Amino acid sequence: MKRTNKYELSYFEQGDRTSSVNEMQRWETLDAQLYSLFSVLGNGVLSGWTLLPSSGLSVVVSEGNGHVDFVAVASEDNVIIPSLLPSTRNYIYALLTQTSYWDQSVTFQAFATENTNGQGLFLGYVDTDLTDVTAVNQDGRQQLGFIALIQELISEHRHIGGTSNPPPVNLSSEVQGIINQKNLPDLDASLIQTGTIDVNSLPSLDHITKLINQGTLTHAQLDAFVEALNIENPTLMGETSTIDLLQLILALKHVYPDIDEFLINELAYIPGVSPDEYVDWDNTTATVDILPWSEGGQHTITGTPSLGRNAYTKTWDTEAEFESGTQENVLIDGDNVVLILRKLLKLSMS
Repeated sequence: MKRTNKYELSYFEQGDRTSSVNEMQRWETLDAQLYSLFSVLGNGVLSGWTLLPSSGLSVVVSEGNGHVDFVAVASEDNVIIPSLLPSTRNYIYALLTQTSYWDQSVTFQAFATENTNGQGLFLGYVDTDLTDVTAVNQDGRQQLGFIALIQELISEHRHIGGTSNPPPVNLSSEVQGIINQKNLPDLDASLIQTGTIDVNSLPSLDHITKLINQGTLTHAQLDAFVEALNIENPTLMGETSTIDLLQLILALKHVYPDIDEFLINELAYIPGVSPDEYVDWDNTTATVDILPWSEGGQHTITGTPSLGRNAYTKTWDTEAEFESGTQENVLIDGDNVVLILRKLLKLSMS
């Protein structure tokens, strides 16, 4: 029986025989070495497994993968965790299944308290009220150890010099090309002592994120508004809604002629449907078709509008002129003169 060079794992060639001792030794070695490797890498999320609120008392865990209890597992589809506890903070964990060691399967479960037994991988918590999810928080989730360590080292890396820090970078000799603005923090203008800054060195100011009180309209929205100003006789939304309301009232009045008694400050008149006494027959110049539909009526009001009336103010120069003035259809009450007008009715015509 032959063995490998590194871990002395037994392997067989044609005609060799194995034994339970050799098989156990081989697989125990693999198990111990893999566990040591995963202990260095640690447990955590490698990618995905984002918590998303779903309908009702449920949450969705997106597809992803990671290390749970030193086992590499993955989920290829979104998973819904139903029946969250109402009015509770639900802690979401990724857990191993009975077959995770062979097929990388994983399951997700919600708990009313934090899992303190050390099993499972914490993904975040979900707050609920009586019927829905109110908040999702993933701040405390654990990223895969070495990735989180690398990200932390990169974010904290500074060339500031000193005994325990890298020496400062010489921008004149050690940097080539153009440094992306994303890699440079905002520079304090007070650091500028002398000289003039080239206008080409100043980037355009982002008025969406940098300026305050910039409003809520984008350039496209402003352009669209200016174009709308050039449209002749545009129909305003308020006029459209009023027209729709009047059409609805007239449609209802065809079915319920007495609907006026349920309306406030509204009187709709439909010839042949509304009572005939709604029309001021003594003064109207319109031709009103009062025949019902069953008798050939068209429910129309036609004719030519009469000439308008001019309103004017009369000033009397003397008391005698005032006394001799015509007082037909007027009421004098002290210093007030009140006109007595015939009853007028403004109709809504179909």
